[in-house]
This record gives sequence, C-alpha cells and structure tokens, in this order.
Amino acid sequence: MTQRNLAVELRPRRLSEMIGQDQLVQDVRNMFSAGTVPISILITGEYGSGKTTLAYILAFAFNCTHQKMFGEPCDYCLENSEMFAIIERNCALMTTKDEMQEFLPTLRSYPSWGKYRIIILDEMQQLSAAAQQTLLKEFERKDAVNIFIICTTNPDKINQGLKDRSIVFPIPMLTKECIARTVNNTIANAKMPSRDPEPLIRCLQDAYVFSSRLVVKATEAYLSGMTAERAIVSIRDAGEIDYLALFDAVSWGKWDEVRVQMEKAKPVDAAPIKMRLSAMFRTKLLKAPTGVRANLLSKFITALAETSAVETGLELSMVCSALYKICQTVNENKKPSKITPIDRKSTRLNSSHLVIS
Repeated sequence: MTQRNLAVELRPRRLSEMIGQDQLVQDVRNMFSAGTVPISILITGEYGSGKTTLAYILAFAFNCTHQKMFGEPCDYCLENSEMFAIIERNCALMTTKDEMQEFLPTLRSYPSWGKYRIIILDEMQQLSAAAQQTLLKEFERKDAVNIFIICTTNPDKINQGLKDRSIVFPIPMLTKECIARTVNNTIANAKMPSRDPEPLIRCLQDAYVFSSRLVVKATEAYLSGMTAERAIVSIRDAGEIDYLALFDAVSWGKWDEVRVQMEKAKPVDAAPIKMRLSAMFRTKLLKAPTGVRANLLSKFITALAETSAVETGLELSMVCSALYKICQTVNENKKPSKITPIDRKSTRLNSSHLVIS
C-alpha cells in the first residue's frame, strides 16, 4: 500500500481554496490591492490552523507574475515552485542569538528567480529574546528583496518591535459549519471509498476539534475504516491532553481530574490550553441567558486571558492556577438540586455542565 497523508495532499495552494477564511482572504487581498509589500507578515493561530499553508500561498503569490487576482498563483508557478527562493526555518531548532546571526548573512544576495526571497519562520515563539532582537535589526535594512513571514501559536512571545513592523493576520479556528465543509471536501477529494460524513462531523464538533489539519487527519482515519469515535482518538498523540475531558472536568469543578490532564501538559501547551478552553467557554457564553451562569463564564474567560507571562514555563503555571481557581468557583456556586447528571453515553456537552442559580 502507498503511504498517504491527506493533510499534505489536500493542502490549499490558493487563497480561494481555504475553507472558512473569507475575512482573512479579503484582508490579504486588500493588503495587496493597497500596493503594500511588507517586510514582515505575522500569522497567528492554533496548531494545525493553516499558518504555514497561508505562508506558502503568500510566498507563491508574491512571486507569481501571471495571476489575475492576488493569492491565485498560476499552475505553472505552483508546479515549478522550487525555482522560487523560499526558505523555511523551524525556530525550535534555531533558538539562540548566535544561530540567528549565522543565518541572516545568507539572505544578503538577490534571488536567482522571482522578485522576492520569502523567509518563513515557523514556531517563532521558540526564539530567544536576544535572537528576536537580532532579527529586528534585519527588519530595519533598506532591502526590498526579503519578505519575512512569521508563524506562531503564541503572539505574546513575539518581540513588540517585530509585531509593530509586521502586518498581522490571525487565523481563526474552524466554525462548526466549516468543520462540516472540511470533512465533506476531504471525502470528495480523497480518492478513497466514501462514507457517511455525519457521524464524524458530529464527533468532531462535540470534541471541539477546530483545527483544519486535525479535521483532515480524522477524516482520513474515518475513511480508512475506523469508527467516528476511534478516528477522534487516533488524531491525539500518546500523552496528549484530552481537551474535551479537561473542559468537562473544569466545568464540573473536578480539580483532581483537571490535574490528571494538566500533568500531561508541556510548557508549550500553555497557549493552546488557553485558546481552546476560552473558545469552549465563549461558545457556552454566547448561548447563556443573562444571569449567574453568564457571569461565571465571563469570569472564566477573563481568568484564562490574564495568564500571559514572558517565560513559557511560568505561563503554564499561571494557567494551572487559573484552572484551580475556576474549579473552586464552580464548586462554590453548585446547587445540587439544579444539576443534571451528564449522560456518559454521549460526548455532547450540554447546559448542565456549568452551575447556574
């Protein structure tokens, strides 16, 4: 059997192929329509949201001279993309000032093909403060050849000077409607035996899987013969945090269960934990009637938002502290007579998960 990876095979190569990113696409095209060619673009978003995908679309678009609309590079340039000067670096493997100083001089020459050299810096939050300061000096060079595209899951860790000199494009998580569109699009283009998408779509929505990459990976597992439930489990790495279980435990104020999940967390997980739980609480807040429950949800979101720290390890500690306080608040506001037991046969979260008056 031929090994496949649908997340790579079906990766969008044009802006028009990005599902559920209409506002983002419009913002990017407005940038180009205004005649703006920035020295730096900052793309933010959760793991698997499509940051690197957008970076490469921009790289092709800046260099393709045949496109009728920005973000729609021609087939020839896409098929021969290796001729363009596109450099990708994982900043997790190049973290120090010395490594950055060794890298930057390699960018002085003009590209042999294409108008711009595109430097994609992935996992930018991993760069040390000194390395980021060194990069900032590069941004101040009067050089119209290099365009830096910075990708990060945690913009709080990016040097303010770098952010001030960048055009920022945040990539939102998929909505429930876009999860369905992504699943259907993957099934239609996978060239694998088709299956009813509805069970998988429901499981993905209930499990709060809003990353486009993970949605495609789950769909591939589902098409290979797994049940929808098993496909969801398959996209988690061993030892990875179960965000649904974490949210479930926090919502009930069960600190012992929260601790089980948080013991799996690594320092780099602080930002994803904040983003995912905040999104889950936000979904509940938008559906909650005005009252005690809405106030609690608002406080929970605020508590998570106030956990930013310069040091990644310290940030994770602050997140743990915030979750502990949220659990305490839930328990202080419990009224047993008004709590409906969770239906353990379903992973769907209902309004009884959070205590109301």
